Amino acid sequence: MLDHPSPEVDNGDHEPHLGGRLIRPYSVTKGRTRPCFDIPIETLVRSTGRAAAPTLGAEERSILALLGGPISLAQIAARRGLGLGVVRVLVADLVVSGMVETVESRAARSGRQAETPSGSMTPPPPVTVPVKIVVAGGLGVGKTTFINSVSETEPRTAEAATDVGRVTLGDDLIVHLFGAPQQERLLSGWDDLICGALGAVVLVDTGRLSDSFLVIDSFERSGLPFVVAVNCFYANAYHSLVEVREALTVAAGVPIFYTDARRNGATRNSLLQLVQYARSGAAS
Repeated sequence: MLDHPSPEVDNGDHEPHLGGRLIRPYSVTKGRTRPCFDIPIETLVRSTGRAAAPTLGAEERSILALLGGPISLAQIAARRGLGLGVVRVLVADLVVSGMVETVESRAARSGRQAETPSGSMTPPPPVTVPVKIVVAGGLGVGKTTFINSVSETEPRTAEAATDVGRVTLGDDLIVHLFGAPQQERLLSGWDDLICGALGAVVLVDTGRLSDSFLVIDSFERSGLPFVVAVNCFYANAYHSLVEVREALTVAAGVPIFYTDARRNGATRNSLLQLVQYARSGAAS
C-alpha cells in the first residue's frame, strides 16, 4: 500500500515564485520573521491611494497591485504564492508606510456597536494607525536619548537602525521610531532605513552643524519629509534658528525648532511637528 504524502502546511517558509523568479523568504523580508506590529492573517486590507515609494521592492508592488478592494492577508498569500509569514511582514510594512490600510469587517463593526441599556449605540474605539519615523543626526547628538525619553517600550536594536522604540501620539497614531546609525554605516543601509517612513527628525548640535550635512543631503535626495530639531541640553541655545537655517541651507518651508532630547514633552512635540508637516503636504 502506497503512503500518500501529507498535505503541505503553509507556514511562510517555502520559497515563493514571483513573476517566474525563485525568491527565498528571508530575502523578501530582509531576514525578518515577524511583522512590525501584530496583523492576523484574516485582516482585510486595501490601498490608501498613496503613491508607491521609489525604494519599494517587486514583492510589495505585486501586493499593491491586488488591492483594488478589501482583501485578506490569506487571499494575498494564495494569489501571489507567498507564505503567510512573508505576507504578514510585507503588508505590515505597507500599512506603516501609509500605502495600505486595514479594513474592519461589517461583523466586527456591528459587534462593537452593541446597544447600551439606554438604547444608545456604543461608539467604536478609535482606529490606530502605525507610522514609521526616523531619528537621525551626527555622533553624540542625542538620538538614543531622544528615543529613550519618549518610547513606551524598551528600546531595542535592529539591523538597519541603532535604536527602535514606539510611542502613541493622540488616540490614533502609533509611531515606530528608528534611530539612524552613525555616518560610516549610514549609506549602506539607507534605503532600508527610510523605506516606508512618514518622515524624519534630524537632531543637530549647533557646535557641530557639519555632522548633519550628510543626513540632510540624503533626506533631500530621497524626498523624505524631515524637520530639524536643535538639541539644547541644559536649555542653552547658542545660535538663533535663523542662523541655523542659513548654515544648513535647508528650504524655507522645512520646520526648524529647539528641543531637549532628555524631556518627554519636548520629544513628543518634535514628533508631532513632523507628523503635521508631513501630512500637510508642505514637504512635497
